Amino acid sequence: MSTFSADLERWVRKSERRMEAVVKQSAQAVIEIVQTPQAKGGKMPVDTGFLRNTGVIALNTAPSGPAKADEGDAGEWDISSITLTINDVEIGDTIVFGWSAVYARKMEERYGFAQSAAMQWPSIVAVNANELRTRIL
Repeated sequence: MSTFSADLERWVRKSERRMEAVVKQSAQAVIEIVQTPQAKGGKMPVDTGFLRNTGVIALNTAPSGPAKADEGDAGEWDISSITLTINDVEIGDTIVFGWSAVYARKMEERYGFAQSAAMQWPSIVAVNANELRTRIL
């Protein structure tokens, strides 16, 4: 293989690693923002915690979970399950995050927690791309 071809191949692999890392880090950041309770400076309303606790993630499909509090205990929302799923992301995957609570759409219309976080996506990606440019060699 010529030096040019080898250099080009290394550049492509490095670019792919950077893209994947930017997507993963940015997706996690947006989910953390959208799930931040109002009491901690976010827009997510928390009364019983059911809405927040039904936040789920899936790759390439719609996530699911309990729609009503009496359909099962949603448990305490934990970022670790999100992180595990995001770690499996590959270029071309679709990351879907949402809430299974039946009233999630009404709460979003009222408080705009998802829309607000989504509007931050371009700046989050820019920050992560800039940071990872120097870390992934």
